[in-house]
Amino acid sequence: MKEYVHPPKDESYFNHTPFFAIAIFTNLSSSKDKGKMVYATLGPPNVKCIHCQAWMWKEERVNKSVKKGTPVFSLCCAKGQIKLPKERPTPSFIWQLHNDKNKSQRFKDGIRLYNSLFAFTSTGGKVDHSINNGGAPYVYRLNGQNHHLFGSLLPDDGEDPKFCQLYIYDTENEIENRMKWVSVTDGQQVDAEIVEGLSQMLDETNELVKEFRSARDRFENGVQELEIILKVSRAESGRENHIGPSDEVAGVMVGDMDDTKGTRDIILHSRKKGLERITDIHPKLMSLQYPLLFPHGGDGFHKDIPFGKVDNVTQKQRQMISMKEFYSYKLQVRTNEGRITPRLGGRLYQQYIVDAFSTIEQARLWWFRKHQTTLRSDLYSSIKKSVSVGSSECSNIGKGFILPSGFVGSRRYMQQNFQDALAVCRVIGHPDIFLTMTTNPLWDEINEMMKLIPHCSPQNSPDVIARVFRLKLDQLIEEIKQKKFFGTCLGVMYVVEFQKRGLPHVHMLIWLDAASKQNLKSNVDNFVSAEIPDEKVDPAGYAAVKAFMMHGPCGKEYPKSPCMKQHKCTRHFPKKFCQATTFDQSGFPIYKRRQTNITVKKGKADLDNQWVVPYNRDLLVKFQCHINVEICAHARSLKYLFKYCLKGHDRATVEIRGKKRSSNLLNEIEQPEDEIQSFFDGRYICGCEAAYRIFGFNIHYRSLAVQRLSFHLEGDKTCTFRSNEPLQKVAAREGIRLSQLEAFFELNSTDNNARQYLYDEIPQHYVWNDTDRIWTVRKRGKKIGRLSYTHHSSGELWFLRLLLTKVHGPTSFQCLRTVKGKTYDTFHEACKVYGLLDDDNEWDEVLKECSISGFPPQIRQLFVHIMVNCKVTDLKELWNKHWINMVDDILLKQRRLTGNPLLILNEKQQQFYALAGIYHFPFLSSLLKMSTNIILKKC
Repeated sequence: MKEYVHPPKDESYFNHTPFFAIAIFTNLSSSKDKGKMVYATLGPPNVKCIHCQAWMWKEERVNKSVKKGTPVFSLCCAKGQIKLPKERPTPSFIWQLHNDKNKSQRFKDGIRLYNSLFAFTSTGGKVDHSINNGGAPYVYRLNGQNHHLFGSLLPDDGEDPKFCQLYIYDTENEIENRMKWVSVTDGQQVDAEIVEGLSQMLDETNELVKEFRSARDRFENGVQELEIILKVSRAESGRENHIGPSDEVAGVMVGDMDDTKGTRDIILHSRKKGLERITDIHPKLMSLQYPLLFPHGGDGFHKDIPFGKVDNVTQKQRQMISMKEFYSYKLQVRTNEGRITPRLGGRLYQQYIVDAFSTIEQARLWWFRKHQTTLRSDLYSSIKKSVSVGSSECSNIGKGFILPSGFVGSRRYMQQNFQDALAVCRVIGHPDIFLTMTTNPLWDEINEMMKLIPHCSPQNSPDVIARVFRLKLDQLIEEIKQKKFFGTCLGVMYVVEFQKRGLPHVHMLIWLDAASKQNLKSNVDNFVSAEIPDEKVDPAGYAAVKAFMMHGPCGKEYPKSPCMKQHKCTRHFPKKFCQATTFDQSGFPIYKRRQTNITVKKGKADLDNQWVVPYNRDLLVKFQCHINVEICAHARSLKYLFKYCLKGHDRATVEIRGKKRSSNLLNEIEQPEDEIQSFFDGRYICGCEAAYRIFGFNIHYRSLAVQRLSFHLEGDKTCTFRSNEPLQKVAAREGIRLSQLEAFFELNSTDNNARQYLYDEIPQHYVWNDTDRIWTVRKRGKKIGRLSYTHHSSGELWFLRLLLTKVHGPTSFQCLRTVKGKTYDTFHEACKVYGLLDDDNEWDEVLKECSISGFPPQIRQLFVHIMVNCKVTDLKELWNKHWINMVDDILLKQRRLTGNPLLILNEKQQQFYALAGIYHFPFLSSLLKMSTNIILKKC
């Protein structure tokens, strides 16, 4: 078994990377370490996919239940259903550059610059260069929307040629013309010999260059009006159809474009003004942008690549492979073909992966945009209303589905998962452990893969890092769930994020059963430590803590440390010494940090226990990466943990626009809202995130499933339809198609056993069949039900929701409104008779519901809304019941304002701060301010 030991001082790769250092594998056989956990390596990728010959780790197989049989892989070729032509060998000049001791490093460092000298197109995304202001490894980070642009074939009069023009115009001085566009700001020198060699190589190998050179010959022979069409049409094999002689290609007739769907072809004109955008699905897109990664100029993805047929494998319903499947296939390591060429691009390979993912995601957004007029939704009552007034068209009914909760990373996606996590807590209690694991880019498995791809390094192989991180994450989940590392695990939730420098890390919440909770609470120091181990007693633990768990150094002597803000450490290091583990007023643990005089040398600083990030010794040694373990025993910090885990991507810009009302006086239908215009996302993407998402790995995982339950007023269920459907047909279909709530009523009418449950309890005992729109008896598994949050201002809908959480086994809307044999006209009246609205019970329920998922500022705002707009009998009593949920953020805010992380506020002080904030609400009347003053005095 292998272990890490202290890294040598001469290693420079991660000298500037916080939280972890490089560790070197060696064989240790110390008697003092016997019986203790050691690094659990997965070994090298020593299994080849039998279909596509990609090198895989056995743990990546999909038939995990098979131990001795042939492993089957889906990540690479979808179990053999994706079959693409082999890549051609790497040109000899590329190998010469990498093997040349004098030019190799210069070429690697400047490869993005050299590629730009030969690229046919320009890119439109913003590259974040600020992230590379330092000595750490290069990271390519893209901001906003990416696109590729073509200019004209010939430069305007008096201007120098650039991009594709360099292949045609003034080619006698081509090298000098290319060098004119070089703007070197970091001291790198562009080698003219390398430029000339690359030019000759592309002339010999690149089919695109040959087409442009033929246009050059025509231009030099006096033809002034040039046109090149790079056609989309492809054969069934996925390769391009045969292209005739260059003169024929340059002279394609316009009439031919109807047969080749010319709107997707790239057309280059000799004197066209402005730039033309290239479609993301053009086969030559990547070859045009990255001639040094694809020196042969071959095809990339296009939408007519079919799935292959494989025996004993269920065929997919789709006929053609997706863009994500194409790039997932291309990013695999295969030593039996020329697939190594793009990887030799180093920094440029990072850019290619980011470009590939941005293309995939933009294609998804494009689908939502194009289908917003196809798929629409509206209330059934609204459709019937439109039919009754004589309208038969769907084009003005409903709103488009733009960025729904199913779009990974969207605002709705994160919000729904946040609500689901809180629903889990309502059923199994609060999580017990908060764990963060960060990638070690020099894990043994990553280095083993590097042996298969010469001249490649981990920092320029984000796809390998993403795959190994996923394998380690699966290992960690197995350790926690199956092997019961912390005790019996009831549930796990995690979210994968990506650091500023692009490395993946995971935030994980762990739920334990009652016995394990008690054991954890009674033996905190056995599970979490914040001290440096004694090197003589535990050398492996000491080395791991030194490499991965020491914060800093920071403080006044290190003002440029990344954690420093306004001359203070944002992580509140160094911590104070503490003789025993305790919990502070907010429920956050203060771990044991004794003054043991054991230190760690980091740079020029000697760091002691005040600088240790809390960890678990056995997990740290086993996984050899930064693993922060925290006890989260207090309920009041719960929502902030979920908010931290589900905060979503960093966004550059958010724009909100309201709906517009139609001037149509017939039925005053609101115009559909275009959410791509209302909300656009300018987040940053790095190579590791791009690769992680291309492979289809989950960024959010929850072991306990949640069923989201819809509800609606009678006749107001949501209907989905296409814009070209006749409304009469939609109304007839939706009239017999049951919603979840209507099916719940139907279930209670036919199944007496179901009548003992509330609506949100049904998913624990029954399964929703979305095809047949019925509830069926659950035979296995467990699912938690959750009703969507509804604001009190929604009126009858809110009272309906309140009844659904109180009344067992209703068989209809009328049944819900019936109390003691009498049927009432409204749900509001039924709530009154049930006693749910007696005195201030209504406002009590409103604040309780908001407190489940709302944050303190939202709850305080709702409290003010009730004070201003509602009749409250006893305001002081209402405050006493709910103030505890309104002050969760007060202590943290005051600690930040005072700069004192150890500040303590008693309950009265917290109430005073919250009421002071309420008192200064701008719309609070003088009379209600008097009420606030009364509460203050009574406190």
